[in-house]
Amino acid sequence: MKKITNILILIFAISTFIFSILYTYEKSSVDKVFKYLSKKWYYHNYNGKKIKVKSLSWRSHGNNYELMVNGRSLNPAKVYDNHGINILNPSLKNKAKPQVVIGNENGILKGITEAHNVFRRKTGGGLPDLVWNEKIAAYSQEWANYLKKNNNCNMRHRQGSFRKRPYGENLAWSYNRELEPYDVVKMWYDEIKYYNYATNSCSGVCGHYTQVVWRNSKQVGCGMAKCGNAEVWVCNYNPPGNYVGQKPY
Repeated sequence: MKKITNILILIFAISTFIFSILYTYEKSSVDKVFKYLSKKWYYHNYNGKKIKVKSLSWRSHGNNYELMVNGRSLNPAKVYDNHGINILNPSLKNKAKPQVVIGNENGILKGITEAHNVFRRKTGGGLPDLVWNEKIAAYSQEWANYLKKNNNCNMRHRQGSFRKRPYGENLAWSYNRELEPYDVVKMWYDEIKYYNYATNSCSGVCGHYTQVVWRNSKQVGCGMAKCGNAEVWVCNYNPPGNYVGQKPY
């Protein structure tokens, strides 16, 4: 009986050892992916599915380390960013690359998507929410940076005809006033007073308003730059709105 017990203990020890090998990794790998996840709070797995990170931690097993995501051990090598690039091995691209790049706004831009949606929900019987798109946000920030470097943060739309630009675009500017995301979107939405829905016409500038509430726009990305006491804000929309002869909703 004692011999059987010892055998069972040995089997248990071996299985535990094998389990620990299977689910523990080098500290450098765990550290790198942990740092990435702690900033993004989401990732894409090998199948291209977006995973929201609700809990994140790591623990050590002697010289081995384990990455815990949402209460389960996760192989760091299976984590991809929103462009389908492996975090540990950037040369490895995931064939199941996500088609829609969705994330969360950072810094001063945080809340600007919800600000859009607050106004969209009370317009036209309730319009679908926009979602934040990091690719579009990078495009917006690129133009904000250009305006800072070359135009002293004064507003100017991107060059090129309306038809050739891939996204709709709204600009906002302020001086001696630090705007919040809600303030920016409200400035655009307040142009509603110049818009006549029945005739689909404007008695003043109202194109910013119609783009904010354009029903068919689904994604938004924004950027902002400062020049001393001046600020310039840029938001782009996909698909673009403000097509001549079409009502926004």
